[in-house]
Amino acid sequence: MSPFVIVFCVCLAACAQAASVPMFDLEAAEEHFERFIQDFNKQYTSEEEKQTRFTVFKENLKRANTFNAQSEHASFGITQFMDLTVKEFVSRYTGLDANLNFTGQCQVVTDADLPNVNVPDSFDWREKNAVTKVKNQGQCGSCYAFSASGAVEGQYAIKYGKLQEFSEQQTVDCDEDSLGCGGGLMTSAFSSMIEEGGLESESDYPYIAKSQSCQFQASKAAVELTGCINYNLKSQEKLKQLVATIGPISIAVKGAPFLTYKGGIISDDACNEGDVNHAILLVGYGTGITKFMDLTVDEFVNRYSCIPANFNFTGQCNVVTDSQLPKVYVPDSFDWRQQNVVTRVKVQGECGSCYAFSASGAVEGQYAIKNGQLLEFSEQQTVDCDKGSGGCGGGLMTSAFSSMIELGGLESETDYPYVGQAQSCQFQAGKAAVRLTGCNNYNIQSQERLKKYIKNRTSFTIHVTPTFLTLYIKWTNIYSVKSAGFHLYTGGVMNDQDCNTGEVNHAILLVGYGTENGMPYWLAKNSWDTVFGENGYIKFPRGDNYNSCGVMNQAMASPIIA
Repeated sequence: MSPFVIVFCVCLAACAQAASVPMFDLEAAEEHFERFIQDFNKQYTSEEEKQTRFTVFKENLKRANTFNAQSEHASFGITQFMDLTVKEFVSRYTGLDANLNFTGQCQVVTDADLPNVNVPDSFDWREKNAVTKVKNQGQCGSCYAFSASGAVEGQYAIKYGKLQEFSEQQTVDCDEDSLGCGGGLMTSAFSSMIEEGGLESESDYPYIAKSQSCQFQASKAAVELTGCINYNLKSQEKLKQLVATIGPISIAVKGAPFLTYKGGIISDDACNEGDVNHAILLVGYGTGITKFMDLTVDEFVNRYSCIPANFNFTGQCNVVTDSQLPKVYVPDSFDWRQQNVVTRVKVQGECGSCYAFSASGAVEGQYAIKNGQLLEFSEQQTVDCDKGSGGCGGGLMTSAFSSMIELGGLESETDYPYVGQAQSCQFQAGKAAVRLTGCNNYNIQSQERLKKYIKNRTSFTIHVTPTFLTLYIKWTNIYSVKSAGFHLYTGGVMNDQDCNTGEVNHAILLVGYGTENGMPYWLAKNSWDTVFGENGYIKFPRGDNYNSCGVMNQAMASPIIA
């Protein structure tokens, strides 16, 4: 028998408030357009069509500039939709039926029917493993089907403790009260699932992004619905309580502003354009408040930094300068997370061990590249055994790597787990999971050279391999009008001025680079849990014209794996 769940749907237009980001130079629109064509593999049938799309693209750049000027906490820029008019975008990529009053077999619930309950200030069902991967509806107006299936997936995961993907194509083909790729409603989708006798899995009824005859087989139903609820709410506070207590909820919003959206919290004005025409899945809520908000900057620095006593310590590492780095071509953006060589974001706690996390992260990356296996290595070993550093009092990655070489290796996270405080060295050579044959300490002046070295380890190899550079940056920033330092950082590319406060005192792991809304950035993994920044990562300005949080210092290093 198929498992049973009950699913929930609410229709309202809701977006939060919001951003000051770099404006796009319209004089350089043609250059932006050519890069857009390359980045998104756009192909046009004729030069005339290309010119038409360029005109649309330029209008969307103006649109992005307008939204950016209106927004304080969001960013708008070049997306894959930039050569589409708003009308084309809405018709191809939304797909919510204009009839919002269809309830089908769903019970109608209003604010008065819902009791007030206490819920946390922030909540995210992704952290509860109740949200599947982001999918792609393509140019089929099937957003309602994706929203509905996502809600079923969430309820199934909450009830059975197992994350499983369910079919959207079944709804596109079999929901007779919706219009396939022409749009529909989640209440109709849920009603169809009830009437059909269940919903098949994604693998049994895969998505093809076009309407076809219904091919549902009851014997293949992976889940059955016993009912559904249609929420007619006026209070967003009640919606907040619902999503925290019930699970991911299907909602309907105004989708036009999403055309140029890149990230952050959309301003209410920008979010209020056009009609309610797009279905999405509400999985959580929050604010721009960080877990460090009750700390002064001095307290923040003392508890979470790892200030090195001597920047010039090289230990057993080779010193490498700009002149020793080869000149090579690299792509405009790169992210080593996509190559499965970056482990999860970890938590250093209130121990000044950022240097140990940065060093172990670099070893983990090099090990994964060389051996094709992602393993977690010990930070605690460095805290306890690196005599050149100060345990929870700070240290350097060159000293950490030198200690690993001298000891004879580095143990795994499992064999030598992190405890967040300094203790006597307990390293056992017989448990060493990886050995280092050397390390490099970089004294580099050019960020362009650093960008190339991130992607290319050396000209002496015949295949391209990266170097995970560990580095120290400045982050003792105070709050400013348009941005904040790491203390208050929640996402996006940091403002360079705000990034240039205080001393160089924190170690992170550089894993890539890119450009967001015209601003070049470095991408780095931090050690303050996934609640920090962008799921534990930070983006800060990149380029020789930027201070870039003091990144170009002599603490930069990478290990060489045996």
